[in-house]
Amino acid sequence: MSGSKLEATGVPMGGGACARRGALRIFGLDWYHYSWLLYMLFWLIQPLELPSRRSWGFLALAAICFLPLYVLTHAASHSISTRRWATLGTTLLAIVYVPVNQSAFGIYIFIASALPELVTTARGTYWLIAAECAVILLQASIFHLQSWEWSIACGISAVTAINIQNLRTQKISDSRLRLAHDEIEQLAKTAERERIARDLHDVLGHTLSLIAIKSELAGRLLATDPERTAQELAEIQTTARRALTEVRQTVSGYRAQGLEAEVQQATAALAAAGVTVTKRPEQLPRLPVQVEASLALILREGVTNIVRHAGARTCSIAFSQGEAEHVLEIRDDGRGLVGQEGNGLRGMRERVRDLGGVLEVRSDPGAVLRIRLPAPQLPGSAAAEERLPALSEAMQAAH
Repeated sequence: MSGSKLEATGVPMGGGACARRGALRIFGLDWYHYSWLLYMLFWLIQPLELPSRRSWGFLALAAICFLPLYVLTHAASHSISTRRWATLGTTLLAIVYVPVNQSAFGIYIFIASALPELVTTARGTYWLIAAECAVILLQASIFHLQSWEWSIACGISAVTAINIQNLRTQKISDSRLRLAHDEIEQLAKTAERERIARDLHDVLGHTLSLIAIKSELAGRLLATDPERTAQELAEIQTTARRALTEVRQTVSGYRAQGLEAEVQQATAALAAAGVTVTKRPEQLPRLPVQVEASLALILREGVTNIVRHAGARTCSIAFSQGEAEHVLEIRDDGRGLVGQEGNGLRGMRERVRDLGGVLEVRSDPGAVLRIRLPAPQLPGSAAAEERLPALSEAMQAAH
């Protein structure tokens, strides 16, 4: 979960969020946590309406006690045990001070914002919310607090804690998905390296060994049998040309594997997130490097959005070729498009626009991303030949 989304919820996060921020921290808290202290201004309402030395004295004493407890509760440098004791201390302060200054009932909201950080499960958070509401109701019945005060205190505290717990759960899920995606990507790279090593060994191992043996034989025969030496050199040349052709074919195959490898990785990432892939392209055409790389990045971004935000159960990936245009379609049965376009979708539009194509996005229900590219940008096997390394051309010219 990004920092901006956490901040948009309007509730202070616990120590974990603080540790993640790169801003300057004072006493272990960043500016975001300190900005929430502005809500202490509500504590001034009753002392201003009914001013007395006693009310102002209690206010000063409560603020002196609350501020260190707030720092201990939300600072990232403190252990979970310290934050639990600090939250308990804040609760005792609320029990004592709210009956004296009923405009300070918002202290319970500060307490609620810390509850999800004190336990490891959502059930634990809900039990703590229930306990806090029980404390508020007990206090209201003993000190005869007005109903609007304790009802607002219970309602806002519960909503605050539940909202932060949901964000915390989403953050954990996103972290696990990112780790799974990184692991799948690393495994795919490892498998590709092993495949390259295996193919190169199969293609060049025997040929280079044969060239080495014939070169040694030609060297030994050079003085005694020039005719046989010429024959061996001719065979070396033929073998080298055949090896060059095999290398060219192998390299062309590698250059055409980008999008296919991304489809395989996308399928694995969706499966790791519990999304069933109902359809995927069995075979993809050879594409120019720029087109293939852009489509691979677009596919990755689309699948990432499905995994993180769609809540989908199924997804399909289709690639169709026509005479006028070629289409890549990504479809899921999730919640569809919500809100305005984000940076990811804008980035996909820019990539497609650079290729001269069009990106269509709609809810059907779920979300459908359709990339339309003009057919002339997708040549056949000739594109692979154009992408051969200059070294291969130089070797061919030399022979």
